[in-house]
Amino acid sequence: MIALFNTQAEAIAYSDKIHAYLQSVRPNYNAAKWAEPTEGTDGTWSVKTPVEWEDNRWGTPLDVDTELASAAGTTIPLPDVGVQCVIGQYYLYKGDILKCRQTHNRTIYEPKDTPALFSFWRDNSEQLQWISGEQVEVGWVRIYEDVKYEVIQAHQTQDDWIPTATLNVLWKVYVDPTVEVIPIWVQPTGAHDAYNIGDKVHFPTITDPVYESLINANVWSPTVYPAGWKLV
Repeated sequence: MIALFNTQAEAIAYSDKIHAYLQSVRPNYNAAKWAEPTEGTDGTWSVKTPVEWEDNRWGTPLDVDTELASAAGTTIPLPDVGVQCVIGQYYLYKGDILKCRQTHNRTIYEPKDTPALFSFWRDNSEQLQWISGEQVEVGWVRIYEDVKYEVIQAHQTQDDWIPTATLNVLWKVYVDPTVEVIPIWVQPTGAHDAYNIGDKVHFPTITDPVYESLINANVWSPTVYPAGWKLV
């Protein structure tokens, strides 16, 4: 479950309220707090179901409808068939957050079957699987066939726009900025691409040891000039 709010204060108030509610009705509830509000790219704030919720499904069930109705947030239940849905509004439906793409009277069709009217909303996370029908923004990360991809053009996902089929158009392979990427040694052609002190390379292939250059303007391989490199 995810609830959306216009301000951080509203999101924190909702989080604190749910946490207090669970503490009062569930004797075995042991979470330090319920959830940490996070800010989305569109300026809204979200409160996501934490792990503790999954681990404490006992006692009196949480009355989601009552809590949402009193939360003063932007997430509201999806209207009944025939009732107007408003563009830009976030709706809660069967545990998913939907964003209305154009104002219309709700049809008899499932939101997932009407991508022109609704998109799924999920926040940015490196642990979420790619799904069809989701609005994704530049810089967001999704997992497809066990590989992480980063959005390079905002779009709504669809079945024939999978990351592997739209590589370098809508997606690129994600590179974790916290992980050092060490290239394979390549013969420099001059001073412009020579290795300098501290540069690291795999030599001779990507699965071989890593060497670090001990000198600047290093154009020699570790085997040609061993004194210019140290084994890491």
